[in-house]
Amino acid sequence: KKADKKADEKADEKKAESKPDIVAEYDLALKKYETDKTKYDADVKAFEKKIEDGQAEAEKLNKRFAAWYYVISDENVAKLRLKRDTIVKDKDKEKADDAKTTPGLPDIPGLKKPATK
Repeated sequence: KKADKKADEKADEKKAESKPDIVAEYDLALKKYETDKTKYDADVKAFEKKIEDGQAEAEKLNKRFAAWYYVISDENVAKLRLKRDTIVKDKDKEKADDAKTTPGLPDIPGLKKPATK
């Protein structure tokens, strides 16, 4: 019976010790959360400020250079323009001949094939 009482007392002491640890852990986690949140809010404000500054700078430069334009010679434009021959290529004759065969059917001798165009 004395051993049971000692075991119960030890269990009660462990429970009592664990409760303040939980509260302390909670307080630490709460402080960490608050510091992280303030850092996040500061980062968001800095990012928004950076965006506003960039938009203001872009607007300023657009107003400054809006009347400017470049005159490019026809030779330079001709160098940049792609010709139809470089983009479009003729089909190979072999591939065109393959299209005449019946699609999906093997070429078996004696097999009646439907008429193709």
